[in-house]
Amino acid sequence: MMKKCGGCARLSGKSETVENRGTFARPLSSAGGEEMDTEKRIWHYLFLIVIALTTGYTFLLRSAGYDESGKPKTAEIPMRIIGENMAGDYALFRLMEEGTKPQEAYRRENISAFVADRMKVDGRFVSFADPVKAFLAVPFLTLPYTAFFDTFLLWGMFAFGAALYAMFPLRQSLLLMFAFPVAFLSFTLGGWGVFVTAFALLALALADEFPKRAGMFCALCLMEPIVFAGVLAAYVLRKQKKAAVSAVCCAAFLTLCALARYGAGAFGAAFGAAVRALTERPCSFSSVAGILMCGGMSVGLAVAVQTVVAAGALFAAYRLLVNGKCAPAVQDACLCGALCFVSPFFYLSDYALLYAGIAFLIKDSLRRGLLKGDGWMLAAAFASIYLEGIVAPRIGAPFQMILAAWLVFAAFRRRF
Repeated sequence: MMKKCGGCARLSGKSETVENRGTFARPLSSAGGEEMDTEKRIWHYLFLIVIALTTGYTFLLRSAGYDESGKPKTAEIPMRIIGENMAGDYALFRLMEEGTKPQEAYRRENISAFVADRMKVDGRFVSFADPVKAFLAVPFLTLPYTAFFDTFLLWGMFAFGAALYAMFPLRQSLLLMFAFPVAFLSFTLGGWGVFVTAFALLALALADEFPKRAGMFCALCLMEPIVFAGVLAAYVLRKQKKAAVSAVCCAAFLTLCALARYGAGAFGAAFGAAVRALTERPCSFSSVAGILMCGGMSVGLAVAVQTVVAAGALFAAYRLLVNGKCAPAVQDACLCGALCFVSPFFYLSDYALLYAGIAFLIKDSLRRGLLKGDGWMLAAAFASIYLEGIVAPRIGAPFQMILAAWLVFAAFRRRF
C-alpha cells in the first residue's frame, strides 16, 4: 500500500500548514543571471528615479532650506535650527566638557541658555543623551554646531552604507542606502538613529562569521541601551557565545570610560532628564506612552499600556529567536521591529531602527521571495517620508509605528 505523499498534499492545497503560512512568490533576484526584459527595465529605472528624488529631497534641503548658521531660511520650515534634537545634545555635551556638573548640565534651562548664547537660537531645548553618547562625541566637540552636525550626518551615512554593504552587493546597498529615509529622519530632526541603525545591522549580520567584530558593534549600540540589550539577548538565545562575550566586554569598557570622564551621577541625571521630558512634553515623543499621554492619559496608565505592547512585540521576537527553523534574517527583522515599541523615550528619528529590520526582510525576500502583502509594506517603507504627513495627522500616531507593527507581523509570517 502506497503511503500518501506529503508533498502532494501541499501541492493540492489541502495542507493546513500551507494554508496558514501563505505561499512565497518568485524570489526578487534572478539566480540564472538572465538579462532583464523590457518590463523589468522600466521598473528598474522607475526605482532609480524614486531614489534620485528622495536623495535630492534630503540633501538639497540643506542648502535650500537652511543658511550657513543652520537656521531655516523661511518660516515654512518648522525647525528652529537644523537637526533640532541634536542641538540640545550638542549643548549638553559641551556643557559637560566645560566642567559643568551633570545634575546642572542636564537642566533644561542651562541647555536652552547655551543654545541661545552660542547658537543664537531662542526657545526651549532639552537633552537626555546618556554619557556614552557624550564620550563617543568628544572628538567632534571642538567644531561649531553646524560643522558638527554635517560631520555627524556624513559619518552616519557612511556607517549605514557600510552596514548595508555587509549584507548586499554594492549596487543594491547603494540603492537601499538612499531609498530608505534614514538620512532624512536624521537630517531633519537630528538624533542618533542613523548610527544605531548601522551598528544594529552590523552587530546582527556579522554575528556568525565575525562574532568578535559583531560584539564590538553591539557595544556601540549602547548609545541606545534598549537596542544593545535586544541584540545581546539575541546572541544569548542563539547561543552566539563569542559575540555575546565581545559585546559585554566592549560595552563594559565604554561604560567605564564614560564613568571615568563624567562620573556615576551623569547616568542618573540622564534618566531623570528623560523622565522629566516625557512628563512635561509628551507630545514631542513618538512612543506609545508619549502618544497616549499627549491625548490626556495619565503617566502610569500610559507606561502600563506601553509595557503590554512591548511585551507582546518582544514575545513574538522571542518565539522566532528560539525557533531553530526560522531564518536568521527573519529573526533579526522581527527583533528590530519589536524594539521600536520598547522605549517610552522614542523620538520620530529613532524609528530609523525600523529600516534595519526592513533590510533584513529584503535579504530574506531575495532568497525566498515575497509573501502576499509584503510588497505593499516595502513600497510604504520607501515612501514613508511622504506618507507620514498624510497619515499621522489623521490617526494621531506616526506612520513609522504602523510600519513597525507591520514588520513584526510580516516577519512572524515568515517564521518557517
